This record gives sequence, C-alpha cells and structure tokens, in this order.
Amino acid sequence: MGYIDAIQQPIERSKDKLIVSNRALQNAKALLEEALRYNPKCSNHRQNYNIVTTALRVQPSTIEPYEKSQLEDGELVAPSFGISTPEESSVLFDSVLPDNMAALTDEWNNFEEVILMLDASGSMRTMVPNTNRSRFEQGKQVANYFLDHFATKVKIGLVAVAGECGFAPKLSSSTLQNRTDLSNLMQDVKADGHTPINDALKLVPNLFQTNAQNKAVIFITDGIDSCDPRLTCELTASLGANGISVHIINLESIVSPEEYENYLCMTVSSGGMLRYINTSNQIELYDQFDLEDYLLLPKLETPKSKPDRQSVASL
Repeated sequence: MGYIDAIQQPIERSKDKLIVSNRALQNAKALLEEALRYNPKCSNHRQNYNIVTTALRVQPSTIEPYEKSQLEDGELVAPSFGISTPEESSVLFDSVLPDNMAALTDEWNNFEEVILMLDASGSMRTMVPNTNRSRFEQGKQVANYFLDHFATKVKIGLVAVAGECGFAPKLSSSTLQNRTDLSNLMQDVKADGHTPINDALKLVPNLFQTNAQNKAVIFITDGIDSCDPRLTCELTASLGANGISVHIINLESIVSPEEYENYLCMTVSSGGMLRYINTSNQIELYDQFDLEDYLLLPKLETPKSKPDRQSVASL
C-alpha cells in the first residue's frame, strides 16, 4: 500500500539500498497506520510499517484499531462530531480540496481564457493520505472548483492527459464549451495509462478561441511527461512566447531533482508558477528544492568492519 508507493518511485535504486524522499515515507507511514486501524492483524501491513518507521528513524506509534461499531459493510462510519446527516459527513470524508482554493481562484480571475489540463494517468489512482479519495478525485475536485468559482468572464477549456504516447488526449474541449458540460465530460474520464503531457501541450493553442492577451494553462498533476520529458520545456517556452503561461498544481511531493527541474522549466519558460499541496492542505508556491529532504535508507546486512591491528594496539 503506502510502502509500495514509496519504494516504486525511488530517487536512486541499487541492489542493496534505495534513496527515497522523506515526504514519500511520511505519506507511506500515514497510509499504513490507517490500514492497521482497519486490519490490525495483517502481518504484511505491520512488517511494512516497521520498515518505514525504521527508515524514518522514529518509534512505531501505538495504533488503536477502529471499533466494530465503527465499521459497516467494510466501510468506516463517521464518528460523532455533532454531524447527523450523510451530507454533513461527506465534508469530512469526501472532500480533498485544499483549504485556500478561494484565494487562489481570486488570484487567477484576471485570466481571460484558461485551459484546465488534468492528469488522468494511472498514477493518479494513488490514494490521498488519510482519506478515502484518490489523487484523480482530488484533481477533479480542484478542477470543478475552478469551473464553479472562476468569474463568468473567464472562458474555460479542458484537456485530460492520459493514454499512450503519440496519441491525442482522450478528452479535449475548447474554451467555447459550457462549464456544466465540461464538468460532466470530466466525470466520465478514468485514470489510466501514461502521462503524455507533450501531446496535450501541442493541442493547447488550438483550444483557445479568442485573441485575449492573458491566457493560461493550469496543469493539475502528480508527475512529469512519461514519453519525452526533454521536449516539454521547449513546448511550454513556445506557449509563453505566444502569451500563454503554464501554472502547475502538484498533488504529490516532488521526489527527485529531475522532476523539480522539469516542473520549474515548464513554469519559468512560460511565465507561470509552480505550486504544490503541502501537509497543511494548502496550495503553496514551490520556490525552492531542499535536497536535505531526502533520506538514504540503511543498507541491508552491512557487515561490521573489523578494526585494524594498529588501532587496537593504540587503545
């Protein structure tokens, strides 16, 4: 579960070690704690949890399982927080919207035309930590918020980024489309396949329908192009030269310098900005990349070195 997510995208891999992002391990720890609350007897969850806490150099927490009364047909029933209806409980368990969406929408209301570019690749099926929602559902909630709250003067189009390299996106719609129709189209998209960002970026200029001077692409994603990431920066630079800025909302921690460099080039070359959802559930500017945030996992079965005779004699 969470541990698998952490080790499948290491910064570096060898026979006896992995270099994994500290944020990825923190996310894995949270996911495994939730899994153990549901099923405290699962030996695989327990073993993986111990591996992750060892890598983080923290003591395993005492995890209290959910009471049987909290479980109903395999699903968690909301504990009492003064909430009496299913509609109210959905606020706690269904919404994965960042808390500062309103402020960000106000900031971007000066755009005249916007293309919402939504990552619908297979990796977006990964669950958001401590929720029952996937990154793809989170991305759709963010996109729908923009559809509902951007000023009516802002014309909006939509592209879903997924499928195979070299093929047109599975969904694309120009800024002439009705917002309700865009939302309905988006609900039918399933997260699957690769992340052919370049194919979507090539299509973007044709989706703008006016001569507006202030155009933008808002890319909601958890990864870089999986086909030819070297080309991405050239395409965004071309968009920037034509008055189209590219802004990124990253749904996951950036786990490598390569990803950060690619994201930064996409935004800087086009006049856009790189943002991410932080641990406080706020969309925040990603203004620097802290290499110290990365953790070298201990090598497995490392033999202890024997002291040389000279060192022993000197004692």
